[in-house]
Amino acid sequence: MKKILLVIFALMAFALSAEAQMGVAKLSMNKKHACMGERIQFSDLTPRTENVTGRQWAVGDSIVFGDGIGESITVYRAFETDSNIIELYVFLATPDTIVGPENDTTFSVYYDTLYAYDTLFVFIPEPILTSGDSVACVGDYADIKIDNTTEGISYRWYESKARDAEEVVFGSALRVKPYAAEALYYVKMADAYGCYAWDSTMLYILDNTLNTMPSDGVICEGDEAVLMAGKADHYKWESVPADTTLDSLYNQRYITVSPTKKTVYAVTPYGSNGCEGERVIATITVHQKPTLDISYSPTIIDPDDPILTFTNSTPRSEHSFWTFGRRETAEGSSVEHIFLNLYNDSAIVSLRNTDDLGCQTDSTFKIPVQRFTPWFPTAFTPNRSENSTFSMRCISAVDHFSINIYNREGLLVFESEDPNFVWDGSHNGTDCPQGVYVYICRSRRINSTNLENNTGTVLLLR
Repeated sequence: MKKILLVIFALMAFALSAEAQMGVAKLSMNKKHACMGERIQFSDLTPRTENVTGRQWAVGDSIVFGDGIGESITVYRAFETDSNIIELYVFLATPDTIVGPENDTTFSVYYDTLYAYDTLFVFIPEPILTSGDSVACVGDYADIKIDNTTEGISYRWYESKARDAEEVVFGSALRVKPYAAEALYYVKMADAYGCYAWDSTMLYILDNTLNTMPSDGVICEGDEAVLMAGKADHYKWESVPADTTLDSLYNQRYITVSPTKKTVYAVTPYGSNGCEGERVIATITVHQKPTLDISYSPTIIDPDDPILTFTNSTPRSEHSFWTFGRRETAEGSSVEHIFLNLYNDSAIVSLRNTDDLGCQTDSTFKIPVQRFTPWFPTAFTPNRSENSTFSMRCISAVDHFSINIYNREGLLVFESEDPNFVWDGSHNGTDCPQGVYVYICRSRRINSTNLENNTGTVLLLR
């Protein structure tokens, strides 16, 4: 027990001895209060009797600056934060050794670092936050107040930052009567140590104007117009006749409208202090789109003669742009087009009509393709009131025709070269028996060189 107490006393004696031998670093600053961006001088005034081999300067926890090892004992730096803890570490080279009270106990301690710190305050005011008026009416006073003032800082208002600018008012509140459409007021913030900084705020005069886009206020049916009010704090929109879209655009400076007929829009601007400006109006005129008058001839597409003429007779039409299918186009009020590669039962044609006011109207339509295909019934019943004969139907006139009808044994029972033939189901005056008969027809339409072959069967019922 006695031995343990001796060791504890030895440690306490060692600690006291270490504190006495270690010394204290000395830090000096040429200013305790600095302006933002100002270079401050820091000096290491630690007595030179210490075996100094280096030094390190730090701001806060980790930012290090200055020399590490060298003869210089002074550094300079500018700061941009308002409160800075400056730390100085001075490094010593020689360790001290203490021998304990017992021969078997030795303590070696290195007194290698001296430390000092101080605080540097930098004048960095917060950006001003203002309340009050931002838009005032002509002839009215406007009141602006700085909400986030700081104790120990003075506030002065100016109309410019020039050296000879006259002070408008001293304090955190400004009361002025603006004389221009907009005015920028500067605030000079200063502390007790001669540091200052500038900020500014804008004050507008209420603008009683209303412009439109397009500028003449004329739009085509279905298009939009933009109404642009002058500078104000808030707005009240109205229209005659009533435009229901204004219900959701009540307090906006710029609004987009799409009336279906001529409409007069009005806006009343208000200042931030509640003053009311003059009510201004703008008229939006809507040009109704005309009903397209399109014709084409012939009214069907004949694959053997696929040329059609298209005409746009729409009133006040200035330009006609035609599209045939997906790629072929033509321009003009009357155009001729040849339809090729007719694989479908119709062809698609589009017209974009532009009138004398620049309004465009589109139309797309289909034109049927008429193919030369004779049609024959699949069955008939002689001696009945309906469907009692077998004949051909064709929408085109033909200049060559022949048809042969055979029974199941291959015997020819009927033939004709008249496209208007009628077979009553007899052969040489004798009724043919019920059954299936085969026909072979060859035909050619007028003005065509293509010979069509049609083969099929017909059921004769009795």
